[in-house]
Amino acid sequence: VNVDRVSDAYASARDFKDKSFTGRTLITLGYGDGGGGTTADMLEAYSRLKGGLPGMPRLEMTGVSEYFENVRRDFCDSAAKLKQTPRWVGELYLEMHRGTYTTMAKNKKNNRKSELAMLTSETAALTDRLLLGGKYPRGALREAEQTILLDQFHDILPGSSIRAVYDDTDADYARVFETLDAVRGRALDNIVGSIATDGGIFVYNPSPFEQSGTVEVFGVKYNAENIPAHGWRVVREKYGSDGVRVGDHVIENEFIRAEFDENYELKSIFDLELGEFIPDRARANRLAVFEDYPRAYDAWEITSYYTQKRFGIDTYDSVSAIDGGFSVSRSYGHSAIVQEIVLLPHSRRIDFKTRIDWQEDHVLLKAEFPLDIRAGFVDCEIAFGNIKRPTHANTSWDAAKFEVPAHKWVDMSEGGRGASLMNDCKYGYSAQGELLSLTLLKAPGWPNPEADRGAHEFTYSLLLHKDDYRTDTVKEAYALNMPLIARPLGAQSGELPESFSLISSEAANAVIETVKLAEEGESVIVRMYEAHDKKTAANIICGFDFERVYECDLLENTLCELPHEGRRLTVRLKNFEIKTLKFVI
Repeated sequence: VNVDRVSDAYASARDFKDKSFTGRTLITLGYGDGGGGTTADMLEAYSRLKGGLPGMPRLEMTGVSEYFENVRRDFCDSAAKLKQTPRWVGELYLEMHRGTYTTMAKNKKNNRKSELAMLTSETAALTDRLLLGGKYPRGALREAEQTILLDQFHDILPGSSIRAVYDDTDADYARVFETLDAVRGRALDNIVGSIATDGGIFVYNPSPFEQSGTVEVFGVKYNAENIPAHGWRVVREKYGSDGVRVGDHVIENEFIRAEFDENYELKSIFDLELGEFIPDRARANRLAVFEDYPRAYDAWEITSYYTQKRFGIDTYDSVSAIDGGFSVSRSYGHSAIVQEIVLLPHSRRIDFKTRIDWQEDHVLLKAEFPLDIRAGFVDCEIAFGNIKRPTHANTSWDAAKFEVPAHKWVDMSEGGRGASLMNDCKYGYSAQGELLSLTLLKAPGWPNPEADRGAHEFTYSLLLHKDDYRTDTVKEAYALNMPLIARPLGAQSGELPESFSLISSEAANAVIETVKLAEEGESVIVRMYEAHDKKTAANIICGFDFERVYECDLLENTLCELPHEGRRLTVRLKNFEIKTLKFVI
C-alpha cells in the first residue's frame, strides 16, 4: 500500500470491520512496485497524523510483531467484555485475482510437476539408502527445493509477472527437473540392479496408493497390476485385450458406454449401474472460448461478464480411432487443438489427453461438462484436504465464486453417485448449476503480452463413481498425476525382492504423501494427511526396521513417542489433519 496521502490512512480506518474487538488497523509503509522504501510524502503524512487530528485516525509506527501482539491483547480483552468470540468457518475468498488460477499455464504446469518430482525423488533416494546404503543427496535436493519455493513467489506462480521473469523460471525448472531426474534415476538404477529376478519389467509406483494400469517399454505394452504404494513390482504379462471397445462414435467397457455426436462431442455417458450422466440435448467436453477483458488487472482477473460472449469449438478437422478411443483435431482462429479421448480399461475414467498450439488474444478456453447431477455444492481439493463451494448464486458471496481455485480435482455428487473432473496441471474451475468446467488457458495482454501463447500439453479426466468423492477420486487423482514408471530388467541375482512397498496405509483416507530423510540426522520423516473429512485410525505398514517412532511438528521437532509392533503402527487422524512422523532407524 502506498501511504502517500492522508486519505489512505482515513480509508483504512473507515473500512476496518472489527472495531468492536480492536481499534487498531494495519497499513504497510513503502512504495509498492517501486523499490519498497518510504517516501517523503509518506513521512510527511505520518508526522501530521501521529499526534491525532479531529475525525482522523492517529498513526503509530511499529513493527509487525508488536502490532499483532497489541491486536491479540485488545481482542482477548474485548471478547471477555462482550462475552462473545467471533469465529469464521470456511475460506476467505478473494473476490479478485480469479485469473491467477490459470494465467501462464506453462509455469503452473512446471510448478505442479516439480513438486511431484521432488516427492518421487526424495522417496526413491531414501529407499535406495535404507535398502542398499546408497547416497541420499541432501545438497542437490535442498537446492532443487529452494528453487521450487523461490518460483512460488506471489507474482511468479500466479502468472502476473513480465516475460523476462518466465524466461528465468524456464531455466530454473529445467535445472530442477535435470537434478531430480538424476536423483531418481540413480536411485532406481541401484534398486533395479539389486533385484533377484528371472527378468521382466520393473514397475515403480511413486504414489501413496496401490496402482494398476498399463506401462510401455520399447513400444511394447504390459499389464501392471497391484503395484504397491511407494514401491515396485516386477511384471511379465504383455498387454492384451483390455475390454475397451471402439465403434462408430462409441467407446465402451464393462462399466460405461460413451457416445459421441457428429462433431465428436460427448452426447451420452451411460453407466450400466449408475445411469446417464449427460442431460438431454447437452454436450460434454465442449471446448468453449470466452472473450476476456476484465475491468482491471488483465493477467490477474476474470470478470463475471465474460460469459456474455461465448464461442463453442464444436466442429472438428479430422478424427481417427486409436487404442481405447478417438483422436480428434479441431481448430479455432489461429490455434490448433488435438485431443486423444480414451476410456481406461476396467475403469469409470475417461482421459482427455490434450495438445494445443494457442495463438489467441484476450480469451479464456474452457472444457465444459454439463452433468445430470443435482448438487448445491461441489467438493474442491485444496492442499491436504478439500472444501465445499456453492453451485448457485443465492447471495453476493455465492455469486462471486463463479471461478474458484482447486488442485487435482473437483467433485459434483448426489445421492449414490457423482463425477469428478480431474487434471494434471490446472487450477481454475467453475461450477454453476449442473455445469462443471475446467479453465484451460487465459491469454492476457498485460503485463506479459505473450502469456499462454504457444504449445501446451496436459491431461484432464472425467471420473464417474458411486456415492461421493470418497469412493475413488483421491486415489485416481494421484494416479493421474503420479503415473507408474517402468524399466526392463533381465535375469539376475540380488538382495531385493520382486515386490516391495517402502510404506503404506491400510486406510484409504490416510494419505502418505511425503517420505524422506530428516532435515537433520538419519531418521525417516513421513508426512500424511486425512483426505475424507472423517476421524480415522490408520494402520501403517513399513518396509524397513526402526527402533522408535515419534509424532513431530512440521519442523520435525519431536512431540511424543508412538507405540508400534514390529514394522506396524496405528496412527489416529482427525478430519483433514496433517501428521508428521519421525522413524528413528
